[in-house]
Amino acid sequence: MLIVATVCLSTSGPLGKFIDMPTPVIIWWRSILALIILFFFCVFRGINLKVNNKKDRFTFLLLLY
Repeated sequence: MLIVATVCLSTSGPLGKFIDMPTPVIIWWRSILALIILFFFCVFRGINLKVNNKKDRFTFLLLLY
């Protein structure tokens, strides 16, 4: 699995030069894609994503700002 991740990361630079889009748009779409993949990975593995502590909720709100 580490080898697959390394190959995906190492080809993003050279392949990114051939995409005819502004850099911020490419970064935004890559981030959304990573979010979706990580979410489904957590669901598949049964990882609980609920924030139980109110103190931690405040931290997440700060990160969203």
